Amino acid sequence: SVEAPLFPYADIRILRLVGEGTFSKVYFGIWKGTSVAVKVLSKKPPAQQKPTLSPDIEAELSSLVSHPNLVKTYQYGPQHASSNQMETGPGVSLVVDRGGVGVWILQEWCDRGTLQDYCTVPKVDVAGILETCDIMLDIGMGIAYLHDWNIIHGDLTPRNVLLTSQPSKRGYTCKVSDFGRARICDEETQEIKTQALGTVTHMPPELFVSNLKLASLSPKADVYALGVIMYQVVTAKLPFAGLSPPQVIVRVAGGTSLTLPDEVPQSLKRVYIRCVSREPKDRPDAKHLIKEIEKVKQELCGRFFNC
Repeated sequence: SVEAPLFPYADIRILRLVGEGTFSKVYFGIWKGTSVAVKVLSKKPPAQQKPTLSPDIEAELSSLVSHPNLVKTYQYGPQHASSNQMETGPGVSLVVDRGGVGVWILQEWCDRGTLQDYCTVPKVDVAGILETCDIMLDIGMGIAYLHDWNIIHGDLTPRNVLLTSQPSKRGYTCKVSDFGRARICDEETQEIKTQALGTVTHMPPELFVSNLKLASLSPKADVYALGVIMYQVVTAKLPFAGLSPPQVIVRVAGGTSLTLPDEVPQSLKRVYIRCVSREPKDRPDAKHLIKEIEKVKQELCGRFFNC
């Protein structure tokens, strides 16, 4: 059977466990007739793990932001045993945390899984490149919104981008999720000194060449990660596959970057190269990145399709 925690409300029906990480578990459930994801965060992450936002702050931050390309948070609160009437599905048993040491976040359910799961076939033909542009626009608009609020996501990867079905030609929309490593940067300097770093394969070189205890995290780190995501979407390959995290750090710090296939249009390659530039100042901000990708899409539509 699957163990499920108790929540403060009796109107959440937990049906199954759908994911589990170092600091959290995610359940699929029904709330007021709506499919939802219920994320349960550990109050005290293991000491040996990298620091993240406290579960309370992550929950509050996710509830304050609102954008079509960000996963929506409906409610959040401490986990406690106040409702013995909450329903569960077959094979799901309840776990009562009477110390109230967990935090739960009730979020919209994204039925198409992660972008990581979706990136299984290379997208190097014209239709694939156009779809890549749409994916990057979705993610870019969500990130631009966060940056407008001086929020750096800090761990932007295809695993943290969810797909939800939409009645459109593409059939889905991408939504950025997981604010466990998000940071609010200084409004003047547009950066923050932090120890909390994200996924090594998607981290920019400036976070490796400095003292990691005083790494300068800026919105341009998210833009670099967007470039790596573009590589994954186009190639359907994991970045730096086969290398250990220390090996990735040595490669990236030494100036190695991934390259897009020859079939990719030069206009998109130029955008990609700017995103993964070694120097943060050479990368576009998220809003300019959106404009550049829109130009690539318009160019391709004009040449090959009536978009």
